[in-house]
Amino acid sequence: MTSNNNTSRRITTYGISALLVIVAAFLVIYFFFPNLLRPPATPGDATLGAPTDYTGVFAVFARAKERAEGGLDYDEFLLVDDEWLDFSANEATEEGVQDGDIVKTDGSYIYALNGETLSVLETNEDGTTKAVARISATDGDGVPTSVQTEDGTTLPVANPYLALYIVGERLIALKSPILDLPEDEIPPAPEEDLEFVDEDEIMDDEEGLAEDDTITPDATSEEDFSDVDLADDEVYYDEEEMSDGTMPDALAVPSRTFVEVFDIARPEAPTKISTYEVSGSTISSRMVDSILYLVCDYAVFDYEAISVDQPETFVPFVSVPDGTTLVQPDNIRISSDISLRSTVYTHVVSIDTAGDTALVSQASLLGGSDLLYGSKSNLYLISSIDTISEKLDGNITTDSTIITRLSLEGGIINFAQSTQIPGTIASQAFINEANGDLRVISTFNEYNESAVGGLVGENYNFDSRVYIMDQEMRVIGELTGLVRDNDLSSCRFIDSFVYINTYESASSYFGVDLSDPTQPTLQSNIGITALPEQLLPWSDGLLLGFGMEGNDEGDEGFLKLSMLDASKPAALREQHATVLEDYYSSTAVFERRALTINREKSLIGFPADESYLVYSYNPDTGFAKAGEFEGSGEDNYESSLRALFMGDTLYLVTLGLEETSAVAAQKF
Repeated sequence: MTSNNNTSRRITTYGISALLVIVAAFLVIYFFFPNLLRPPATPGDATLGAPTDYTGVFAVFARAKERAEGGLDYDEFLLVDDEWLDFSANEATEEGVQDGDIVKTDGSYIYALNGETLSVLETNEDGTTKAVARISATDGDGVPTSVQTEDGTTLPVANPYLALYIVGERLIALKSPILDLPEDEIPPAPEEDLEFVDEDEIMDDEEGLAEDDTITPDATSEEDFSDVDLADDEVYYDEEEMSDGTMPDALAVPSRTFVEVFDIARPEAPTKISTYEVSGSTISSRMVDSILYLVCDYAVFDYEAISVDQPETFVPFVSVPDGTTLVQPDNIRISSDISLRSTVYTHVVSIDTAGDTALVSQASLLGGSDLLYGSKSNLYLISSIDTISEKLDGNITTDSTIITRLSLEGGIINFAQSTQIPGTIASQAFINEANGDLRVISTFNEYNESAVGGLVGENYNFDSRVYIMDQEMRVIGELTGLVRDNDLSSCRFIDSFVYINTYESASSYFGVDLSDPTQPTLQSNIGITALPEQLLPWSDGLLLGFGMEGNDEGDEGFLKLSMLDASKPAALREQHATVLEDYYSSTAVFERRALTINREKSLIGFPADESYLVYSYNPDTGFAKAGEFEGSGEDNYESSLRALFMGDTLYLVTLGLEETSAVAAQKF
């Protein structure tokens, strides 16, 4: 009997000990490794708010005002990343699709934008050119030329042209007002609203702000307060003084984009047909046939100036001399978690530039977007969100991205579907559409902070992923765990293959085969150590590369041309390459429209330092210099030189400080 009791006590003791071990293991996992207790982050539907009237829209601003008055940190300036201005990262190869540019031709005349001047240059058979017309951006209805501060000071406003299009006998030009003062002449805000920051107080953390949480505005924008450099003896605007949503009065330039449509049946005498005033600053634009699609950021932060009875004070609009048209409530959507976003609209407008011209459609997303990507028939708005979840001993912070598709059919803009995926998308280069499927590369970050008995534990879950979605924004294929504990530095989509690199291994790329969208497959050892900044289709199986590269001696910073054999995407091979050791810079490295490509003649042109270079390509012998030219006048710097082919002749256009000129450089 005693033996049985001892056995029973031992079993009980063992059971209690085992239970304590299990409980202790659970607590360790819960506090220090919480990822093991939760299901993995997966994609899901995202529901946008759909107001039935303007009152529902106004409610967002009323809540924002309450937050601002309560001193809560709300009004971040979440604007679309202007580092990626194009709808597509590759050439617009679809028929009927055109990107805006600063230089265009109709085959006989050259049209060029330079600051506030639009020049029309006639070309002659002997290769000479002459300016036959000049249009000033300050001409036009409702174009602001000055702004007044509260103390009565009048400040000049410039209206530089941004982009132009040629469609038949129509010229379409875009322009936006900016404060026309050098940075050192920007007037400060009222004295009581200023605060000076001692450089010693600046924190070394990634936010780069002092403990008093002050920020400095961009001198040329009423909206963009991101990526700010902190300098000695610089004046900063206190965030608390701006928490009511108002802007420093000196920077209050109207956030507008003007669309001008000209008849150029007689290029020497352009006739303005119509002007559209669109609320917001231009992010991007594209012409599909005769329909102009325009995307703008429109910020509403002055909550004192808006009224529920006056929708025009807080709703995006398009104005013409005959009146103003607001975005209708049924074509406004509100971000699914507006409390984590900002009172900025992404405003999308379509205008038919043919005939008498007409506003076709407009739509707006309240909460704004961080990125956008577009094809001929779709526009995708990308919005990132950080979510903080509370637990017993700390917080869990995760990031995700909401992708909203808008359909673009015949100029009619409609909200379609939205989805939410784990992680964030670094830039437009990590987004691509092919065969109706959207392919994205995201980086998922999850940060867990736990505190037990005064001890702090941190845990990161960090990996990159591939998601493929159909037109209903349903995820049909995914690949997770692509890269762990390392961020992605670059990405290139080429047909059904994507090339990816990380910051840690800058000399080695890997790829993902997307030929089966339901089963993306990781491919390693793809045979290349670097991809050029510009990578464009050249011919079947060949890709033209242009960018920066070092030479054989290890010197860095030279321009480089390359031709890549992509007949086997998983084994990409550099077929020919030329390092231009005498040239160090070109706007074409980061602006593909500065490249002039004539595939029929196998010619590539680009600005380089103070010259314009033309290279030919031969499949057998590679690249060879075909010409080097200088611009006209004294304004020979690489950002001022552009070129285009008209027949067999290459014309070099110089965008000078005083005027725009063009010369026939050479016949090829």
